[in-house]
Amino acid sequence: MIQIFFYILMGAWLFTEVFYKSQMSSNNSDQKGKDKSSLSLLWIVIISSISLSIFVSYVHFEDFSLMITTQNWIIYLGLIVLFIGILTRFLIIKSLGKYFTVDVTIREGHQIKKDGVYSVLRHPSYSASLLTFLGLGLF
Repeated sequence: MIQIFFYILMGAWLFTEVFYKSQMSSNNSDQKGKDKSSLSLLWIVIISSISLSIFVSYVHFEDFSLMITTQNWIIYLGLIVLFIGILTRFLIIKSLGKYFTVDVTIREGHQIKKDGVYSVLRHPSYSASLLTFLGLGLF
């Protein structure tokens, strides 16, 4: 049952990230940063890292993995942190509305957001992504 919930969460994460990339990229009228390829490189690193970590956890460290996974609380903590990370990123992106893009862009009428969670964190969307990865690692 817990594995099914994990796969549902990972599917939701993948779906939302693909959706953000396809629907929330900058367009030609936006002022783009000079960086052209870091988003593609970032995706390569993310997918490779997740794949490699899953592979390594099953192949090379089975004894260590068994020792950790007998502590069920860490698995549940990982799922909770994973869920909070995905949900937080979704809510942060929703709060930015039309001003959110997956690549660094300044849109017309764009102003720096300083209220809500932005009064505490400068980049809450990135922080939520890191929280998601922390949950994945704990799981």
